[in-house]
Amino acid sequence: AKLEWLNGQYIRDMDAAALVQRLVETYLSVERITEILPLLHERMSRLDQFVPQATYMLGGGQLAYDWQDLVPKKKFQGSVDDVRKALLKVSERLDGLRTWQRDALEVEMRAAADELTWKAGHLFSPVRTAVTGRKASPPLFETMEVIGAALCRARIRDAAERLKGKTL
Repeated sequence: AKLEWLNGQYIRDMDAAALVQRLVETYLSVERITEILPLLHERMSRLDQFVPQATYMLGGGQLAYDWQDLVPKKKFQGSVDDVRKALLKVSERLDGLRTWQRDALEVEMRAAADELTWKAGHLFSPVRTAVTGRKASPPLFETMEVIGAALCRARIRDAAERLKGKTL
């Protein structure tokens, strides 16, 4: 809380031009847009759709979604607690991942599904919601690669925490 307050003071003391420059460097650099755009390009029909579609890729913070969205809908026989445990298993597997690249992410996620004896789609669904805040998004592993390891891991742990003590 104190660090956030101090950071807020620093931001408020910056002049507008310096703040704009910092925001562009951090969130809207050419490199960052170049990373994100291939995932959204085919989904856009207007330029003004870019920012709303990319919000979960542009920064941290808690995503807004209902905890029920984390529970797979199609032919899923498990409980809410099963989903929570599965997300913790995914988090554990991803914590041990040395390279944060789509192929390695897919291998780990499929291995987690096998270990849990779940269909891959039943596992990918809550992970997708956890990392993007949405039920539908660009390809999961490419999206996770762009979002980054720290933010994906934090969001998956947050999702597991949201499910604690919940039942359908």
